[in-house]
Amino acid sequence: MTRLDDIRRRLDDRAPLGREDARFLLTEAPLIALGELAAAARDRARPPGVATYIVNTNVNLTNVCVTRCGFCSFYRPPWHPEGYVLTPDEVVGRVRAAQAQGATQVLLQGGHHPTLRLGHYEDLLRALRETGAWVHALSAPEVLHLARVEKRPLEEVLLALREAGLQTLPGAGAELLVERVRRAIAPLKARAGDWLRVHEAAHRLGIRSSATLMFGTAHDGPDDIADHLLALRALQARTGGFTALIAWTYQRGEAPVEAREVTAAEYLRVVAAARLVLDGVGTIQASPLTQGPEVAGLALAFGADDLGNVLLEEHVVASAGRERTLTEAGARAVIERMSLAPRRRDTLYRIVDDAPRGRALPVVAA
Repeated sequence: MTRLDDIRRRLDDRAPLGREDARFLLTEAPLIALGELAAAARDRARPPGVATYIVNTNVNLTNVCVTRCGFCSFYRPPWHPEGYVLTPDEVVGRVRAAQAQGATQVLLQGGHHPTLRLGHYEDLLRALRETGAWVHALSAPEVLHLARVEKRPLEEVLLALREAGLQTLPGAGAELLVERVRRAIAPLKARAGDWLRVHEAAHRLGIRSSATLMFGTAHDGPDDIADHLLALRALQARTGGFTALIAWTYQRGEAPVEAREVTAAEYLRVVAAARLVLDGVGTIQASPLTQGPEVAGLALAFGADDLGNVLLEEHVVASAGRERTLTEAGARAVIERMSLAPRRRDTLYRIVDDAPRGRALPVVAA
């Protein structure tokens, strides 16, 4: 019996994989056989023969940030002439324009602004609630920063945001949940335990969330990716609150943190390992925004079941020089090339309709 056969047997028995199993999948498992195993696991977890997507606008409330992450080309320090803060009216205007083009979700994120208070976010969320768009807003580090600015317990801040209109929490800010890596690439940002604590608190309050995994800096490797996946799985076992994992590679642009070379094969291994290790997370999302439509399409054969967002607005990845365009028809074509049926879904990854074919939605990046 080969190592992969043993893993297959344990997966059939619903036995969780360990760190050495994850490392094997990330480094040594035969690539095609790994993809087949992950695809079979995908079809057990999600409707077989289907891949989903959502039409979304990603509005960045502010680019002012005090954490100075070494992998980010988007932020500006306080009082920088290029710094900005959008008003609630400006955000609502962008969301309504996106809705006119078919968007159903707004992903709202920004920087760690040193003076924006909770009331500003509550006003913004209440205004967004009137649009009817699903509000997928604020990363865990942003929420933690806001709690510190307010000097209030994390749970109180999350409750206030939920009451104002926040519906789900995006998984941004996770990077890799390994302290050595985080201290190298973002020493002023929330620690790994802080990120997990925010998501656990949100789940306990009924706020579901996604999770992310960013790899490909000069400071990470397979062991770090394995530890990240196992940390997510442990939290999912306690709360069941994660809806999806989205993995992508570091987009350097002008950011100072060095990148390492990541091949398409390594990306596909990470997607497949995520599917097999995160047995309690139903959706593994590919990332056309960072990997391009071709590699993202291949990821649908390696355990991914979702192509992510057809984005009507996006600035963070674009600031690293990764501007792409993808129409809704283009997203559907990528899915169909993999012999899968494209379906629109909502933020909780429920299939909501069969979107009309051929409708071209202009996007900044996807």
